[in-house]
Amino acid sequence: MDNYGKHGWIKVYRLKDSSVANAAAVWADKNYYSTKGTSKQDIFPKYGLTGSRYAKNPTYCSKIVLQAFYFGTGSKPVVQVFPSLVTVYDLPNYFSKAYKPQQVKYFQ
Repeated sequence: MDNYGKHGWIKVYRLKDSSVANAAAVWADKNYYSTKGTSKQDIFPKYGLTGSRYAKNPTYCSKIVLQAFYFGTGSKPVVQVFPSLVTVYDLPNYFSKAYKPQQVKYFQ
């Protein structure tokens, strides 16, 4: 953050329910880094903005975040809107009211 913060800005968001955040993190790890949940990477998706919102390859950063909260949190109504193109600046707006992330830090 020290390097990026000198040239731009960073916002940090958190959900109140850490169990939901943890479930999303586990899903993202096992679907985008290591199928076994280990420190050895065995998944290498391509970067791209094409393809289905449900596809894992190609992908991009904000799509991974929304997929993790959509697929990784079970039957909880965490994501209320799942657009075909997930924009990073609008991520908090895709969550349902009960799970809307709160901004906790702003670095500039």
